[in-house]
Amino acid sequence: MYNSTYGYLDQLKAQSKEALEMAEQHGVDTTSGKAHNNKTDAFRHAYISAKQTRDNGSLRTNVLGKANELKGAIFYGQSSNEWKMDEHNNRVGRAIGQRAKNEG
Repeated sequence: MYNSTYGYLDQLKAQSKEALEMAEQHGVDTTSGKAHNNKTDAFRHAYISAKQTRDNGSLRTNVLGKANELKGAIFYGQSSNEWKMDEHNNRVGRAIGQRAKNEG
């Protein structure tokens, strides 16, 4: 678990890159160059949420995920439909991460 904000942000950045690589390996087209509101974005949200839940727990991952979506709405004009889509993908990822954590 990361205790510093900067360590946590570095971890998220690395996991985002890792998610794009994993998406490619699993046949998700990442050649568009943009991972926003598409299958690549969905995979990235679920992947990072799964890893964060496995490593840091579901509650922390849920709270920080919601904070990230709130930041998107306030500072970047993220629509409510986009928020709902991202929340769905985050929820799927948390469920996967919780199963991985429980199964060891």
